[in-house]
Amino acid sequence: MRAVLKTQGAYVAGRLRLLVGRVPEGARALSVGDFVAPDSPFCRGAENAALEQSPALLEHGYRTWFYGNGLAVLDGVTLDPELFYVSSLLHDYGLDSLVPGQDFTVRSAQRTLHLAAESGVSETVAEQVADAITIH
Repeated sequence: MRAVLKTQGAYVAGRLRLLVGRVPEGARALSVGDFVAPDSPFCRGAENAALEQSPALLEHGYRTWFYGNGLAVLDGVTLDPELFYVSSLLHDYGLDSLVPGQDFTVRSAQRTLHLAAESGVSETVAEQVADAITIH
């Protein structure tokens, strides 16, 4: 109970800080423009592939991109927008069809590699995305 109360206390304190306008300095720099999804054939293909997932995984992928992108902005980390977007949307793709003896991340990476080939993405970039998905 102590851990739950501590977590909830921190949440309430954070909400109160937001209400009175006391937010971290980096949070003030966030803008709607920081959350515009990149637009490329690879990204549009990832959006379509993400629709093949269950609604829960689809939403999880978008939340991963949204929060990860926001944290990167707050931390001053530069991400490749296209690669992070595609990786976020498809990182758990393989969870919907579990195969005994095969890690779901392998199927997630395979789907992304197939998509990369369809989208004309270089093999080097495709492998970076597949590696990120596999080790997530």
